[in-house]
Amino acid sequence: WMAIAEKQKEQEHLDDLYLQNQTLDALIKGLTGDIEIFKKNEEGVWKPADIVRFTIQLNIMRDKKKRNLEAVEAILKKQKEGMVA
Repeated sequence: WMAIAEKQKEQEHLDDLYLQNQTLDALIKGLTGDIEIFKKNEEGVWKPADIVRFTIQLNIMRDKKKRNLEAVEAILKKQKEGMVA
């Protein structure tokens, strides 16, 4: 019974990580587009500090996505090892 509960918990965690990464993909795409708009700005509306701030946010999101993918890989590896044993 505990094994079933553990597998369900792992699957829920995987589903959550996949959903987070889909959301991060959309946010990363939007931020990347915003940064390009800032770089092409000729009216002086956007300042270099805006580009830096958005770039920092972008890097944080990319790092979070990377950590999520590493967690997914670890869970899948654990599940695979459990099947082999």
